[in-house]
Amino acid sequence: LGFQHTGTSWNMSKALLDLEAPSWPTGLGLRPEDDAHLEQVWQVISRAFAGTGFSRERTFEEWKRQVLRDADVISAWDGDVLVGVATHELRLGAGYIGQLAVLPSHRGIGLGRALLREAFSRDLARGLSETKLVVDGLNETARGLYEGVGMVVEQEYRKWEKCL
Repeated sequence: LGFQHTGTSWNMSKALLDLEAPSWPTGLGLRPEDDAHLEQVWQVISRAFAGTGFSRERTFEEWKRQVLRDADVISAWDGDVLVGVATHELRLGAGYIGQLAVLPSHRGIGLGRALLREAFSRDLARGLSETKLVVDGLNETARGLYEGVGMVVEQEYRKWEKCL
């Protein structure tokens, strides 16, 4: 008694069957991962996640050590400006998208969808059968994006807290 629901998150997955190729918005494209741009990646992620349920202030070094670890980065550029990223790794035999971030100025044009499809394609090329991620329950826009590319909810987690 006295517990209150304080948050929800969903584990989602995509079976890597009948994949659509990424369709990059006009003028945007990928560049190979480059360690020289990792601080820019952290800045895009920090800006995109600011104020969300999954945001956590971290220094660049903390983010690199705690979040990036063994992940590669899929980077989308608008000329010389980094505008979207996906951190992508292998976890428990499946592809895993740790963070997907698109700058507010470049949302709603299909960039997130293209980054996801690029991750799916890379996982399939590695011989994996699925890609997974976790989404904050308050971020209905993100969940809609993920469902729109064929991801489905595997598990729902509810956080309950009691004030003492």
